[in-house]
Amino acid sequence: MKLNVGVDLHKSQFTVYWKLEKSREGKFARFATTEAGYGTFEHQVLKAVNQGNDVAVAVETTGNARYFRARMQRLGARVVVVNSLKFKVITQSVKKTDRHDASTLAEFLEKDMLPEAVLCSEESEELRRLLKVRKRLVETIVVIKNQIHGLQLSVGIESSRGQLQSKKERRRVQNVLAAHTLTGAAVEPLFETIDRLYDEVKKLEKIIEQKTADDPAVELLRTIPGVGIITGSDFTGLD
Repeated sequence: MKLNVGVDLHKSQFTVYWKLEKSREGKFARFATTEAGYGTFEHQVLKAVNQGNDVAVAVETTGNARYFRARMQRLGARVVVVNSLKFKVITQSVKKTDRHDASTLAEFLEKDMLPEAVLCSEESEELRRLLKVRKRLVETIVVIKNQIHGLQLSVGIESSRGQLQSKKERRRVQNVLAAHTLTGAAVEPLFETIDRLYDEVKKLEKIIEQKTADDPAVELLRTIPGVGIITGSDFTGLD
């Protein structure tokens, strides 16, 4: 017997609709996205598998869909991660509730009518996370630099765009600003934060370079003038 399970997955909880093949009605359940919640749900899935049921689970693409899929697959369940952009039945529904979404997923899973999303490999996902964190750190550096440029302007000091790029030049500007009693206390933590962030960016870039060292796609992209390890790595992992 095939058991179709629709899962409406959120950050703190998920709603489940269990429906045996060809049955008219199913049943709902709700679990927390905690170890205890996942464990209770998995116990029920494993029980159905051990009873000889062919368990299939459908879940939409969310931030924790990959983690959820991995847990289900370890139990022997088939998992369909649904491409939300192509499944308009849910995204454009006028009756959008957790129960409605879960039951809709189960019903369309039974009919084998769900558009499946292709998730990249775990290695590619990890690389994307590293690139995203690096991007956020660089953006934060830019915000802090703009604050420093504003402080320079407030005390009549000339400011240029690339002035804070090197550590030596940052120290010079810091010393100049520190001489102004109104800004001296404010500039020190800003410059210290920039230095720490730059150190973290360099660490991430080293890890990214190590992870893509044997990637032929990255090597090929880096032969293009102006394309470095970061830009090249941004195009990897599209498997």
